[in-house]
Amino acid sequence: METTEADRGPGTVREEAFAALRAGFSGELLRPGDDGYDRARRVWNGNVDRRPALVARCADVADVQRALGLAVDQGLVLSVRGGGHSAPGYGTNDGGLVLDLSSFKEVTVDPVARTARVGGGVLWRELDARTQAAGLATTGGTVSNTGVAGLTLGGGVGWLMGKHGLAVDNLLSAEVVTADGAVHHVDREREPDLFWALRGGCGNFGVVTSLEYRLHPVGEVLGGMVVHSLDRAAEVLRFYRDLCPTLPDEAEAYCGLLTDPQAGVPVIALLLGYNGAVEEGEASSGPRASSAARWSTWSLPCRTWPVSRCSTSPTPSRACTATGARPSPRRSTTTWSTSWSTRPPGSPPR
Repeated sequence: METTEADRGPGTVREEAFAALRAGFSGELLRPGDDGYDRARRVWNGNVDRRPALVARCADVADVQRALGLAVDQGLVLSVRGGGHSAPGYGTNDGGLVLDLSSFKEVTVDPVARTARVGGGVLWRELDARTQAAGLATTGGTVSNTGVAGLTLGGGVGWLMGKHGLAVDNLLSAEVVTADGAVHHVDREREPDLFWALRGGCGNFGVVTSLEYRLHPVGEVLGGMVVHSLDRAAEVLRFYRDLCPTLPDEAEAYCGLLTDPQAGVPVIALLLGYNGAVEEGEASSGPRASSAARWSTWSLPCRTWPVSRCSTSPTPSRACTATGARPSPRRSTTTWSTSWSTRPPGSPPR
């Protein structure tokens, strides 16, 4: 059935403007009523249910320029979606334009210069899979299906942060399309003011279509997760408070609320990671990790590096996503490299 402009509701794009955009657009344009629109408007957080007037899945920078021009001409609210993992749903809106960069999947690694050039739609697991092949990594999110660009532009808390800084501290350059359609290549020397603004200013200064990162040598790491029922939250948080000041720069610890993807109930979890010399980590982490291990009732050796993290997604199939992980050089069964669960002893692995 053909959908008319009147049927599309508030926040619609005028037909003549849409036709002009479509004439030169290489990617995919989706409006309410089109096949695939409902799938295209969804984001990671299932509680966010918004209906943009248009989703523009850009195929190249020229598409980004054209879509931006439409948003400016029509006075539309604009949301830029890289990975779509924003918990508040910044990658979508009601009645505006969603500029979808999910097709921007370039990952180019230079193992000699220790740099990586990354497209604006790349996820952390996709970047990790390429850099790990060279024994390199940069500070990235603790959830593997997070978009690289969005996390970086907001600062970028993640693994390796203690030793190598935030994700944005490792950003060397970026390609940005501003509201006037101009393409800028920025770094500390070229347009340093815009580069400064991007490093923590999120998406307020333009659409970032590619980013270049500094990489660091990373070998075998130690890591694990301790999960507890929510009624132990006070005890877990006190432990976390006392643990953090004792950690070396090579170690990271995070505490947060998750939804158990199997039971569907809220839990509190501690995530631990160590990216220094394995022998030093095993020697130094014993008492702290042993304290955490005493709370656990079942353990499973971690066989991949790094592991992906569970999310709060209400959809079980999306709750845990495999990374581009590789087998560890050796299997370590220390308390640091063990994943813990609150399942009863003797329960089979999931």
